[in-house]
Amino acid sequence: MLALVVALGLAACAPSGQPSTAAGSSPPPPTVEGPGEPARPTIAVYGDSLTQQAWSELQTGAAEKGYRLAGGAFAGTAACDWMDRISSEVPAQRPAYLVLAFTGNNLTPCTHSVDGSPLEGAALVDRYGVDVEAEANVGLAAGATVFIVEPPAMLSDDALRQQFAARYQEVVGHLMGSWLVDGGALLTPNGFRFTAPCLPQETVAMGCVDGLIPIRAADGGHLAPPVPVRGTGTTYSSGAWRYAAAMIGPVQLAGG
Repeated sequence: MLALVVALGLAACAPSGQPSTAAGSSPPPPTVEGPGEPARPTIAVYGDSLTQQAWSELQTGAAEKGYRLAGGAFAGTAACDWMDRISSEVPAQRPAYLVLAFTGNNLTPCTHSVDGSPLEGAALVDRYGVDVEAEANVGLAAGATVFIVEPPAMLSDDALRQQFAARYQEVVGHLMGSWLVDGGALLTPNGFRFTAPCLPQETVAMGCVDGLIPIRAADGGHLAPPVPVRGTGTTYSSGAWRYAAAMIGPVQLAGG
């Protein structure tokens, strides 16, 4: 399948926080529809810290497209940490879309070798490829369209990120109904950067200064933390908005 090129698919919004669920914890409660309202279809998203940072934007974006958001994200986790959750939740929920957004952590035991040392390089990339493919197959068997998110560029070790992108491309290349999504389409289209030109809806109150706005954190990996939007009592992270837009921008409007 071809990689999807993402347009700006979400309206600007100001998140109030980044709720998430850790692997192995209780899943988020289902959205309760109002009296007489049809049940909304589901987008199930699973990921690590970048997805956790973008969770509020994902919730808003999913709702604007007519979906409810399910799944979970937690900092430091890998695809293998979510295997049990995905294997149980996705067949039960039968989401319209399954989004897998893993950037390559090797902190948890399932990403370690038999001697307890963290997998690195090609071995780590291959572990992710095997696990993401297995999770994608769960989604496909449940009738979902699957998006596998290519990691955005990081400040360091971009060669490894490119290996992940190539491995994910291999996965979607032989799984009909799965697509590779460029997670850096709005964050890092031309390589890593701490700031980016402001989007049309981003104002001075949201952090746009002299035409630029922070999108990445000082550590060179995470998204810029949310900042208070002056005069509104809300917060906003351009990096979180852009990453969420990349992840679910290709989702079609429900009923469309």
